[in-house]
Amino acid sequence: MNSSALKSNRKELVDTLFLMALQGANLLVPVIIIPYLMMTLGAAGYGRVGFALSAAQYLIIIVDFGFNLSATKSAALAKGDRRRLTELFWSVVWVKSLLLVASLAVLVAVMMLVPQFATYRLAVWMTVPQIVGHTFTFTWLFQGIGKVRTMSVINILCKVAMLPLVLWLVRGPEDYALAAFLQASVFLLAAVLTGVWLYRLHVVGRPVVSRATMRREAADSFPLFLSQTSTSVYTQLFAVILGLFCTEAEVGSYTAAERIMRALCFLVYQPLSQAFFPQISALSERMRGEALKKFALVKRIVLLSMAGIGLVLFVGAPYAEAWLGGGYEGLATLLRIFAFTPVFISLGGVYGQFGLVALGDSASRLRFRNVYFFVAAFAITGVLFAAPLFHTVGAATVLLLSEAFVCGMMAYYNKR
Repeated sequence: MNSSALKSNRKELVDTLFLMALQGANLLVPVIIIPYLMMTLGAAGYGRVGFALSAAQYLIIIVDFGFNLSATKSAALAKGDRRRLTELFWSVVWVKSLLLVASLAVLVAVMMLVPQFATYRLAVWMTVPQIVGHTFTFTWLFQGIGKVRTMSVINILCKVAMLPLVLWLVRGPEDYALAAFLQASVFLLAAVLTGVWLYRLHVVGRPVVSRATMRREAADSFPLFLSQTSTSVYTQLFAVILGLFCTEAEVGSYTAAERIMRALCFLVYQPLSQAFFPQISALSERMRGEALKKFALVKRIVLLSMAGIGLVLFVGAPYAEAWLGGGYEGLATLLRIFAFTPVFISLGGVYGQFGLVALGDSASRLRFRNVYFFVAAFAITGVLFAAPLFHTVGAATVLLLSEAFVCGMMAYYNKR
């Protein structure tokens, strides 16, 4: 990485380091919360919470509808034009509000009609504030207009505020529903604070209704939504499927291992994405050569950092299981399987989100979507075969293979 590359990308790298520092502080919360809840709630109680949070995340993907990528790019291109930003903002808000109502209706129907989910029902109801809060946090807008630092500060302050409440109020296995509610309420608090901040910024005007813009933004986001829904098959739906075939303790071990892996992975990848994605999107039309240089820089950073994270997971897996004690047998095996996934997750994200979405055209977005369609079909077939026979180890192996296929296919389409 030469000095000219550092100079030309100084703002993005400073933003990345700033966001990584915040993400590091952000990571301290789950580093404290996850082990505390695992030990306090027990494997069964933590399994209920993990199941509920996975179900909530699945609905959040539906509510997002791909706007976290497509609308971020639209906001980056409209930056400085208040009229365009106002029309874009309210169009996305109206669409997401309709999706929220539909998603909650589906959630109620599924939880009431599937008897195997009865034991998880209360915890799931407690995560509804997370779905509502995520709908109205407007992260996509703040990323697009270059306000990621303040957005990250708000998120970390909300999570830090929740920490003492969890440690104070959650005292035993019977408090699993309260634990789910406290973690979900963070997103509702963040939505309120970001709404106040957006009002004070005056970057968007009063509510407007533009059906043409709503249709255009929904159409642009639809391929991305389909790809993210396909991705959720193995990022969120696996835990729900395991709930049909495994004990609550096994679901708890699986969700704990996956959350540890993804927390370490996104400690690096998420700040890079927030800092570089809007810039590469904006430069893709005006200065494509500069955008490609930034794309290459992100790839190098991701590869080196994720290799290190994978090594930490593989070596530290037995110590994590020993520290947590009884009830989490097999956690070390799961962590060692997951140790190989950060490289695939992050490189697949770089090739897909940066290479095909930010730098690509509509045809590239279709390829982006098709990759996840193919992998989702493989993943759902694999987990339905592996979960009844091999339980959590089978699901973890299918997840690893799925992420490897995504990475390989995204890289292939980039080379084409």
